[in-house]
Amino acid sequence: MDNKNNSPLPPSDFAPLYKLAAVLLSIGFILFCLGFVRVEAPFWRFAIISLGSVLCFLGITLFLTIRSAKKFAKQKHNYFLYDRKTKKDIDVDSLTFSDVRAKVQKYMSFFKRGGKLYVGDLFNNDIKIPPAIRTLFCYELLYEISDGGAGVEKAKRFLSFGNECAGVFYVHLSAAGEIQLAEKLRSYFNGHASGDDSSEKLHRFLDANKPYLEAAIIKFTKDHINEF
Repeated sequence: MDNKNNSPLPPSDFAPLYKLAAVLLSIGFILFCLGFVRVEAPFWRFAIISLGSVLCFLGITLFLTIRSAKKFAKQKHNYFLYDRKTKKDIDVDSLTFSDVRAKVQKYMSFFKRGGKLYVGDLFNNDIKIPPAIRTLFCYELLYEISDGGAGVEKAKRFLSFGNECAGVFYVHLSAAGEIQLAEKLRSYFNGHASGDDSSEKLHRFLDANKPYLEAAIIKFTKDHINEF
């Protein structure tokens, strides 16, 4: 998740460094003043003043470095808008379906184990993932079923996850306003549980609604862009 570098550090993480900068500045200033006021021998006067100057310089440098680090740490780039090539956020209106899908697939790849993606990991509440991202997981998994010649087999595996998966998808899709889609999915899960081979029906349904899924994915992402 691209946001690993975007989380601001808590202020307490910088506190020891601030204290060190303050100590360096204090000792440096004292030595600098002492060299001017108290020391008369030219060599020691020069040595003490020089040491005080170096400590002051180090303290100021450390202080400025901390400020820069805090500023950098507080910078947050939107996961879907940040362009790694230009190192800038693109405009939300220029976001395309392929852009969104590539980012969602990349996010999902973080959950692969041994090269395989376990759907349960995507919706594990013990893992902190923005709810909006989980909704996009739902869209993406449905789109994968609609896409390609292996769609029926993907649908069969999907329906085999059972009622728990159906419930998770229902919650996320209905929260996104996809009540009809959520109800339709539930009916396929119920049919599969009753012994009906609903996998081909699910694949045909999603394949027929592929344009709708594409539009829904890009619309949901743009509508919730501030949640990423």
